[in-house]
Amino acid sequence: MTLINVRIEDDLKKEAETILNEMGLNMTTAINVYLKAIVRTRKIPFEIMAPNAQKEDLSKSLEKEITDPEVLEIKDWVLKQDYVSITNMVREMKIGFTKAGRLFDKLIREGLIEEKPTGTKGNKVIK
Repeated sequence: MTLINVRIEDDLKKEAETILNEMGLNMTTAINVYLKAIVRTRKIPFEIMAPNAQKEDLSKSLEKEITDPEVLEIKDWVLKQDYVSITNMVREMKIGFTKAGRLFDKLIREGLIEEKPTGTKGNKVIK
């Protein structure tokens, strides 16, 4: 058995642990699953793009989501909260983590929520 030390942001670790706990997994098991997928497929198990390609894809996705009626419902929900996190958005609005992350970033850019989280409560909603 080998021990691996990895430095990650505190907030990323907390959010990942919350989601993994909901799936019945811990961090060690999730990392083992990830590494086994690399060994089995001989590649990273998700697509990695250059930063510009990611921005273009994100822009196209966000343009689609702007017209999504669900976005208005999510904005209304966010404005009723004092603090919000991606995990809360996933849980309460019953949407996928990727979509919640994109919408969360969009709400930060629009000035509806603060960019930096406030402790364990999440990001403060600006009213």
